[in-house]
Amino acid sequence: MKNANRTLRAALVAASLALALVFGMVASASQGPDAAVTSVARGLANNQPQVAWHALPGSYQSDLTGIVHGFAQTVDQEVWDNSWAVANKAARVLRDKKQFILENPMVSAKINSYPEAEQAYDDAVELFSILTESELGSLNMVRAMNLESFLSGTGSRLMQQAQVLSMLHSGSHELQDLRDIVNSTSVEHVRNEGDVAVLAITPEGKETREVRFVLVEGKWVPQDMAREWPDAMSRAQSKLDQLPVDRVLENKESMLAALDMADQALDQMLAAQNSYEFDMALQTLFGVAIMQSMAFQGQSGN
Repeated sequence: MKNANRTLRAALVAASLALALVFGMVASASQGPDAAVTSVARGLANNQPQVAWHALPGSYQSDLTGIVHGFAQTVDQEVWDNSWAVANKAARVLRDKKQFILENPMVSAKINSYPEAEQAYDDAVELFSILTESELGSLNMVRAMNLESFLSGTGSRLMQQAQVLSMLHSGSHELQDLRDIVNSTSVEHVRNEGDVAVLAITPEGKETREVRFVLVEGKWVPQDMAREWPDAMSRAQSKLDQLPVDRVLENKESMLAALDMADQALDQMLAAQNSYEFDMALQTLFGVAIMQSMAFQGQSGN
């Protein structure tokens, strides 16, 4: 378990650094490119994902918004909303019936061998709850989603809680470590090559690497990103067009029936007065999941 936690912490720090040093490389021309990159990176290190959105050229923002809204238009509303309603109720079960869950023999064995497991449980449930209670729970809201608002609200809360979850091991300070790394990273505007600005980015104790930026609609964008953006958006749209919409519609009734059974099982779990009643309802939920998985595999084989 401790090894898994170390792996989780390392992955979160690496992901945060990647955000800071990749998305953070998109910057506003109202500052010099070096100052703008540093500003965005520090915003990301402080759990403000909206800074990356603000730094994108307007057409890039429109492209991403179009992908999200286009995806939401292809999804069946009843299946989507019911799925998220079940997920939200599952979060309630995890939160309200924590005692019965931790009393389950398989779970209690893990907790006894890992004293920080209960705190990890609470942190993970909070992360899940932020997601299930967000705008994603309503397809109508997704179809009209303002990505800047989503990132500054739900996105920021998810980043903050992910950092909390990463600090499971006593004495771990990944959030401060990340801030220290970002603050100690040197970003220097070393030269221009025509319309291209070349920055030297040097994390403390690491090798310097040069990154080339170009202006796109008044924003400094990594040259490689600007070059690859049209193809990336084309690939995203192609994947959107290939979503198995017809297959979902063909199986909609069985999917809704499975969601209804899961919802009823979760209601039983919420109503449980003791571990036995809870475990019986949990077995029902597992049964629904297994049947749905078998049905899906059978359809995939056809």
